[in-house]
Amino acid sequence: MKRILIFVLFLFSFFATSAWSDDEGKCSEVLPKRLEFTHNCQAIKGNVDFYRAFPAVAPNGLVNAVVTMPAGTNVKWLVDVQTGVLRVEPAPVIIMLGLTVSGPTNDREKGKVKAVKPNVINYLGQIGNYGLVPHTVDVDGNPLDILVIGGPLLRGSVTPVKLIGAMKFQDAYAGVETHKLIAVLPGTPLAELVNTLADLDVNAIGAKSIIQTWLENYKGPSALVLDSNGLLEAGDSFDGGLDGTAYGVLNDSIIE
Repeated sequence: MKRILIFVLFLFSFFATSAWSDDEGKCSEVLPKRLEFTHNCQAIKGNVDFYRAFPAVAPNGLVNAVVTMPAGTNVKWLVDVQTGVLRVEPAPVIIMLGLTVSGPTNDREKGKVKAVKPNVINYLGQIGNYGLVPHTVDVDGNPLDILVIGGPLLRGSVTPVKLIGAMKFQDAYAGVETHKLIAVLPGTPLAELVNTLADLDVNAIGAKSIIQTWLENYKGPSALVLDSNGLLEAGDSFDGGLDGTAYGVLNDSIIE
């Protein structure tokens, strides 16, 4: 009996160690140059602070977007604003009384990050490239979110994009206001035709409604509710009046 118990403990220890080890060989996703996966494919290393190393606005007036979730994917990634590390978002933990809390951050032990169960979108995959604008904080306390319409970009890429509008929502779960910037990739046929959300509907019929529907439901049915004045056009960059525009939202969110 004692030998059986020792053998079972050995197997448990072996598989547990394997599960928590840094196995980079299973990371098949392509990343931008000079970046690589680490910690069970749940973080990206490369000595890049994705939150502070880039300005919110590029020198050419375009907006910098840090891509955390390429188009078509459904595993949630985030940038840790304390460290600037891009990593998997842990799944929420269900506790008593039906309440949920954020999952544990990746445990750090001797410089290693242990694997966690990832949070996933239980809806359609990302309809665009989702990410954040560096050096910003929205009214909900998180970096300003941005959705870049177009083909999939690489996770961890920092791409200057053309801002065409924003959508303002009320988060029914958190009880806070949140914004989603909407942008297109410069140099693409769509970007040549589209400067506003109104232009988007003309050149890609129904696209605005599709984006709104997806954003309202990707966190759960009606988790986000569009504000009564929640469709915001881009505005005139930083040259004119900013109130009620996407550039106004961006301007108010930029931090030093």
